[in-house]
Amino acid sequence: RTRTYPTEFVKSLSDHGYLGCLIPEEYGGSGLSLRAAAVILEEIHHSGGNGAACHAQMYIMGTLLRHGSDEQKKRYLPGIADGSLRLQAFGVTEPSSGTDTLAL
Repeated sequence: RTRTYPTEFVKSLSDHGYLGCLIPEEYGGSGLSLRAAAVILEEIHHSGGNGAACHAQMYIMGTLLRHGSDEQKKRYLPGIADGSLRLQAFGVTEPSSGTDTLAL
């Protein structure tokens, strides 16, 4: 094991549309349901693959879909859908709550 980021694996998933599955078709995604995304990740893990690099890419754009402006959606979602923009990290800490996201 090299313990390196699985660049080729993530690129392949992006190229096949799996990481943009939750993004609406109008922004270049597949427009699938959350259940479908969960099944995709389950199959990755079931086959022996490691989907850890995929979770944020598939799910964090939900915040952009729900709360982003039309301009932000048009700017970022197509790149996330085609894999040219990776959105794989987010912060959830605050000085008064630490990592207890329910206290934010």
